[in-house]
Amino acid sequence: MHAQRHAALQHHVPRQEQGALVPQRHQPLGHERALEQLLGLAEQGVVCDADLAIERDWLGWLMAGEVQADAWYAPARTVDFFDLKGAVEDWLARMGLSARFVADDGMQGLQAGQSARIVVGRSEVGRIGRVHREVCDFYGIEVPVFVAEVQLGGLPAAKAPKFAALPEVPGSWRDLVFLFDRHVKAEDIVNSAVKAGGRLVTEARIFDRYTGKGVPEGKKSLAISVRLQPKDKTLTDAEIDAVAEKIVAAVTKATGGTLRA
Repeated sequence: MHAQRHAALQHHVPRQEQGALVPQRHQPLGHERALEQLLGLAEQGVVCDADLAIERDWLGWLMAGEVQADAWYAPARTVDFFDLKGAVEDWLARMGLSARFVADDGMQGLQAGQSARIVVGRSEVGRIGRVHREVCDFYGIEVPVFVAEVQLGGLPAAKAPKFAALPEVPGSWRDLVFLFDRHVKAEDIVNSAVKAGGRLVTEARIFDRYTGKGVPEGKKSLAISVRLQPKDKTLTDAEIDAVAEKIVAAVTKATGGTLRA
């Protein structure tokens, strides 16, 4: 697919002779060691393979800095993996596409435990993750930096948007907190919750992660929020509880996690 068919970008970088697009954006951060505000960049460029025989259009993102300043309603927070993941998902959604993010600790230049392959349909189209600490040290960057890149030619054709009628009955949210082993992937947790809830579940997302006091060594506490949206009638408390029990059972079976009180 030609790059012109995708969203317009703030910057356009010159043709690169070798390597990936993302590393081109690391160096400028070295002059902004004490980032107090959010820095977000998106660039499109042409990348050639090692023998310069094949050119491919890539789109790259970079995010670093403070997302939330310290305030009475929320503590200060810097960019994390899920902020950039959301930006990539939003960009794809505008073209009617969705992606799976498959954890991969072996990607060069990215931090193990915070990196993933981007898969659209059956094709791997890019990668996302936190820039490795050694790379940041080399460029004199003192804050966590998150990057992503997508090969535009690997994406399927954009889909026309589909419109659905607004629900006539109210939906419900149910928050569930689990204790997991550190290695359990967020994707597996969310997927098992969505599958267990069936058509009633229209959204599931992890909104909190805790590993401090009260959490055993090697474990992590994750909170997942699930939205239940019926089509024809308001759910009773008993019906909501029944779906929640199915979700808990499915998540426990798929991940080994246990529901926290």
